[in-house]
Amino acid sequence: MTPTQPARYWIAQHIQDLFRKEPCNVGVILQVNGLTLTRFLGEKEDGRIDGRIIRGLAHPRVFLQWVEFWREACAEEGHVDPQALSGHHYRVIEGGALAGHDVSNPAHMLDYLFSALVSPEGAAAALMMDMEREDATAREHLNLAIEATFHSIGLLEGDDPLHFKYPIRQHMRIQGEALTHAPSFSQRNGKLYVMEYVDFTHRQRQRMSDLAGRTAYMFSDLHKSNQALETITLIHVDDDAASDAIISYGLDMLRHESDKIVNWFDEDERASFIQERVAIATGEPS
Repeated sequence: MTPTQPARYWIAQHIQDLFRKEPCNVGVILQVNGLTLTRFLGEKEDGRIDGRIIRGLAHPRVFLQWVEFWREACAEEGHVDPQALSGHHYRVIEGGALAGHDVSNPAHMLDYLFSALVSPEGAAAALMMDMEREDATAREHLNLAIEATFHSIGLLEGDDPLHFKYPIRQHMRIQGEALTHAPSFSQRNGKLYVMEYVDFTHRQRQRMSDLAGRTAYMFSDLHKSNQALETITLIHVDDDAASDAIISYGLDMLRHESDKIVNWFDEDERASFIQERVAIATGEPS
């Protein structure tokens, strides 16, 4: 097996004043797994350059010519030495090697580098990307934990249609008073039960508070159209959550609109909740 080579990157720079030699980062070149990827200032998803973004450069048309040159050179087969693609006002310097990143996802690595080195938000944008990815991973962990538990019992619709008469459905569209919603889980046994999950263990607590607010709004809107409906929030929360004002505020919103809140990683609360779900799945309409 050929050992995986470390990912390396280079920075494309524009030096408007050669006397002052103050560079402006205008692009990133990444080499990973035998591929050479590029991304430049103002570049849109279709590869075109947004002229509004590069108009601050002294000669935007010259920049476009350099971008075309860099792209063509990097698209050639074989090893490319990005530093050889330098001129006077436009140059390419070595950035270094990337450690601790998933080399199986070069596009993500390129986005990370561009956010850190070229975008107006700079390193702050890259830090935000890391935090959002961490939050998404944590939220996905909670979702998978819930799904795995439902699956292990055969509670989800499609697991075993002969086993439970009233299984739990995923993302079923339900009409509220103002909007149509698609909660993560729902179960109907005469009465409709709506379940949504919110993870409060993240560093980006403000985003989680916003998610709690959207969940609370969904529950409120559904209650207005069906007062007999029962809303349930499945949460993952740290023990010290009460001392965090933002988390406490998000939890208060959910307590106001949820008929029940279940701390998923509290074994007693989870066991009691699952017992209720099984009883509803097998019982007569309530």
